[in-house]
Amino acid sequence: MQAFRIQRSNIHGNGLFAVHQIARGETIFTVTGPIIRYPFEPDYRNGGNWLQIRKNIWRMPLRNNPWHFINHSCRPNAGISGTSTVVAARKIKAGEEISLDYSTVEAGRAWRMPCRCGAPICRETIRGIQFLPRQIFLEREPWIPKHLRPLYFAEKTYPITVDGLKKLMAKHPIKDGEALFTVEGPEIHYTFPPNYHIGYQWLAVGKNRWIISLKNNPWGSIRHSCEPNTIVDRRRKVVALRAIAPDEEVTVDDTTTEADPNWKHICHCGATTCRGTVRSIQFLDDRRYRRYERYLSAFFKRAYLLRRKSNLRSE
Repeated sequence: MQAFRIQRSNIHGNGLFAVHQIARGETIFTVTGPIIRYPFEPDYRNGGNWLQIRKNIWRMPLRNNPWHFINHSCRPNAGISGTSTVVAARKIKAGEEISLDYSTVEAGRAWRMPCRCGAPICRETIRGIQFLPRQIFLEREPWIPKHLRPLYFAEKTYPITVDGLKKLMAKHPIKDGEALFTVEGPEIHYTFPPNYHIGYQWLAVGKNRWIISLKNNPWGSIRHSCEPNTIVDRRRKVVALRAIAPDEEVTVDDTTTEADPNWKHICHCGATTCRGTVRSIQFLDDRRYRRYERYLSAFFKRAYLLRRKSNLRSE
């Protein structure tokens, strides 16, 4: 007897509902269908209901397979065993909707979808396995395909959104001096200093030159702190200034990312040494400069020293 029926769901469209109680670990169904391989990561919109079974390899479920009807939930009751078998991750009551956390079955960096599951812990936006919060990954790990687990551990941070604000968090313990990620993206070059409001979260790399981080780069979620735990070094790597604990927010001093003397923003970081207004590298105090100096590129050091020389001449 089939363990589920298809009926209208409060989450989205039609869903799978348990006909009888399903025990933890019990097989619910298997995803069957042809396999498609790509030599690169394709546009995620190509396969809305595909199941990833290896890097750049997906199973395309047959038209009548129940996989097409299993909904996402941020508090799921099912997971994957092996590569293609859907099993109960806990006891599922008769009449309860069977759901899966889509983040545990997809590794595409560009893939994302809005979530309206209604769970109290709803993440609002669902992304690939790399972006799962650490605690959720640890809870779901037994039901995450083994081929996806190394992809999670390969990245050291994950983004979250709290009250509409993006934050970047550490997945694992980070050692002092350890590189977390590299700021990657195209370089934009102006022939004149542009209005600094244009390039929010751009990284200055030279006179009138900035890196615009890629959409999925962790740089887009990092926030400023007047007492940061990371800094960008001369290789554009984000490096720990001290040990960082799991689930601790990863922060950077925005002063070390900009050399336009007109640039500034109001700070609400909450640090005991908060400066109130954050300005470019030229306005950094001596204590902080000495702390950051060994990581700074020649461009930032030169900008800082030129300002100091100008101040000395004017005294």
